[in-house]
Amino acid sequence: MRNIRDLHRQAMELVRKANEALAGGDNPLHLVYLEQALVFEKEAAYELLNDFEAEPTRSVLFRSAASLAVQNKDVATALELVSAAFKGEPPAEIRGELNEIVNQTYALYNVAVLESSHQPDKNFFAEKEISRAEKKDFNLVLEAQQGNMAAYSQLMHSYKNFVYHKILRMVIDEEDAMDLTVETLAIAFEQINSVTDELQFSTWLYRVAINRSINFIRKNKLAGITSGKQNQDEIFSDVFLESENELSKRNTAKSELLQLISKLPVRYRDLLNLRYFEELSYEDIAEQLGLPLGTVKLQLNRARHLLGNLLNRQQRDDS
Repeated sequence: MRNIRDLHRQAMELVRKANEALAGGDNPLHLVYLEQALVFEKEAAYELLNDFEAEPTRSVLFRSAASLAVQNKDVATALELVSAAFKGEPPAEIRGELNEIVNQTYALYNVAVLESSHQPDKNFFAEKEISRAEKKDFNLVLEAQQGNMAAYSQLMHSYKNFVYHKILRMVIDEEDAMDLTVETLAIAFEQINSVTDELQFSTWLYRVAINRSINFIRKNKLAGITSGKQNQDEIFSDVFLESENELSKRNTAKSELLQLISKLPVRYRDLLNLRYFEELSYEDIAEQLGLPLGTVKLQLNRARHLLGNLLNRQQRDDS
C-alpha cells in the first residue's frame, strides 16, 4: 500500500507543477508534467486492479487516472481506465464522475474527427509520402468500394487482430472485445465508401473501433446513471453520415454479408442474426432460444470462426 500511496503522491505533485506551468504560460512543460502524472496514477490504480475489497480507493484511483488521460487528450487510455474501474463496483458518486469522463472522451473524439475532416485537399500520392503498406491498403479500399469482396476480405484479414487488441485495451474483456471487433468489421464492410483518399484506412478503422467502444461503455457500463446533460445519455449515432446513394451501397453490402451468413448451419445463422442484426444481449438470446448462457457464448464464437472461414474462402475464389 505504501507503494501505491507514493505513486499517487508523485502524480499529484506533478499535477501541481503542471498547473503552475500552465499559469506561467509554459504550455509545453505543462503537458510533460501531465503525461508523467498519468504514468504514475495509472500505475497506482493498476496495483489495485483485482483488489475489489479496496473500494472505494480502487475506483477513486482509476477515476483520477482516467481524468488525467482526458487532460492528456488520450481517448483510448481514458476508456481503458473507465472500463477497469467498472471491473469492481464503484460507488454511485464515482459512477457519475466516470460517466462524465466518458462524455469528455466522446467530445475529444469528435473534435479529432472534425479537425481531420477540414484538412486541405491534396492528391494522396502526389503530395504525401506513403509507405508500401499504405499504398496497398489504398488500392484495396478502392477495389472494395467497387464491390470487390476479395479486396474487402484481405483488408479485414490484415486488420482483425489490430482492431481486436485496440478494443481489448479499452474494454478489458476478451468476449466483449471479440464482439466489438466483429461489429467494427461489419461497420467497415457497410461503410467502406466513407473512406476517402485523405485518410488512411487504418486511421479510419481505428475511429470506428473507438466509437463502438464508447457506445459499448455507455450502454453496458454506465446504464442507469443520470447526468445533467440528458442528450449525451443517448446512445451515440454512427460517426459517418451517409447520402442516399451511400445508404443504397451500404444496404447492398449488408445484403452480401447476409448471403454469406445464410450459408452457415441454421443454429449459427440464427445466433449471428440475433446478436449482430437484432442486437440482442447474450442473456436475451439464451432466453429466446432456451439455451444455457455458456452454450450461447460458445456457439457464437464458433459461428464467428465459420463466418471468417467463408470470407477467406471467398477471397481465395475471387483472386
